[in-house]
Amino acid sequence: MKRRVLAGLILVPLFSAPLSSLAQTPPAIPDFAGFWAHGVEQIVFTPIPGNDTSPVIDVLNTECTPDCPRRPPGQPFIGDPNNPVLTPPAAAAVETMGNRWRSGEIVNVATELCGPSGVPHIATLFGLVQFLQAPDHVTILYERDHQTRRVFINQKHSDNPAPSWYGESVGHYEGDTLVVDTIGLDNRSLIDRFGVPQTETTHVVERYRMSDDGSSLIAHITVEDPAMFTRSWSGTITYGRRTGMTKIEEVRCAENNRSAETGEDYPIPVENSFDF
Repeated sequence: MKRRVLAGLILVPLFSAPLSSLAQTPPAIPDFAGFWAHGVEQIVFTPIPGNDTSPVIDVLNTECTPDCPRRPPGQPFIGDPNNPVLTPPAAAAVETMGNRWRSGEIVNVATELCGPSGVPHIATLFGLVQFLQAPDHVTILYERDHQTRRVFINQKHSDNPAPSWYGESVGHYEGDTLVVDTIGLDNRSLIDRFGVPQTETTHVVERYRMSDDGSSLIAHITVEDPAMFTRSWSGTITYGRRTGMTKIEEVRCAENNRSAETGEDYPIPVENSFDF
């Protein structure tokens, strides 16, 4: 092939390529379509084998592993206040709640009073979960009490997000994993079922990934909060795919039988009753 020299420049013939090959193909993202739910054994965070920063675990089930035995119905939530990850205020809160359960009291928290669950506590709830994925956001729907979270994809956190039940969640995809980063939480909810308080400095990172066969959705959850923890800790929640479902049913919260304002007992309402 001959080259032509023009005004001191060497011109090399270019061969055109199809436009389709020049366009960058967007990276594939995991498809979490469908419905997911977990059983009673996953209403507390499961420690990760080999990780020395585990979540608070149940002192009535200290041998908990990723294959935790089925939790007996009605078993109280008595956490281990001696977990080294807890700061003194957090350990005191866990011990206080444990003592209340031991005394025979039914301990009511925000979720039992029909309040939102907060993050990461919402991951422990029963009921269906559905992920609605769009290019710039993900909406997570929870059957329990019609709770909804929104995750803004490929965006940065606000400088000073106003504290709220679910905080401000931004996310991105790392290969087959959806990473959700949440700050801006308030102190009205609890971190877990054992009484660890949530504060405005709580920071939660959730990593959602499907199992290789698509039958499970594993949430790897890391929590840090200098007010409550001496260091960050991690645990998991595993959802199973629920086949045959076409929609999330309407499930209305029926508040328990104790007034949040006065502490007085009143008849227990049921889900289909309006006698509040």
